[in-house]
Amino acid sequence: MSEEPSLLVETAFGLAELDLATGELLALEASDPLPREDPGGLGLPLVLAVSRLGSRIVAALDRRPPLAISDDTGITWREAGGGLPRLMSVAIAPDRPDLIAAASATRVFVSADGGRFWRALPAELEGGLMVQAANDDKLVTANPHVTVQLNGPATLYVAYDVRATTLPAWLTDGTWTLTSLQMTTSDGIGTLARRVYRRNADAGAVGFGGNAQPPAAGAGTTYTVIAVPR
Repeated sequence: MSEEPSLLVETAFGLAELDLATGELLALEASDPLPREDPGGLGLPLVLAVSRLGSRIVAALDRRPPLAISDDTGITWREAGGGLPRLMSVAIAPDRPDLIAAASATRVFVSADGGRFWRALPAELEGGLMVQAANDDKLVTANPHVTVQLNGPATLYVAYDVRATTLPAWLTDGTWTLTSLQMTTSDGIGTLARRVYRRNADAGAVGFGGNAQPPAAGAGTTYTVIAVPR
């Protein structure tokens, strides 16, 4: 495991270690189970796992949706994680309570906004750095709109709203290839599938166009970029 501050969450394959700054998966290693917090006194049914930090409590429940979150030490609760599978562990990042990790037996899900929006990376993309612009950028037409500085060669992935009927020009310029991967995200209301496109890039600056650059049509949310070192 890394010597830098990190967040640990338990899966059936071992402990998943996440970077506190980015939520990036750093490692997945076999290890003894983490100590379990006592779920007693929460007043919740079917509690599977609990994490506490200050006034915030996150509980994994054996029901749908699988999470309950309190911001007042358990006085009131809100449901979260609609679309996530049955979970076996949860963890809140020290000094960053809006960064929450939740793990099923085989996957790790991360929220950077207190449990309202969740992301899971397909296995091929684990270990990559994810770049997510604000969802309000879904109407941006500029090119480039997002620029990523690569320190070395990388495989780039763009996860684009499956509802799109026409892609933006920059994603159809001949450098991107549609893969068989599909990324699924959850915003607490439902799930959204995204088609994943791939290209290789060398070290240096790489630009990505706007989500709505013509002739784009049909996408209701902004895309996600993932860079995996080669």
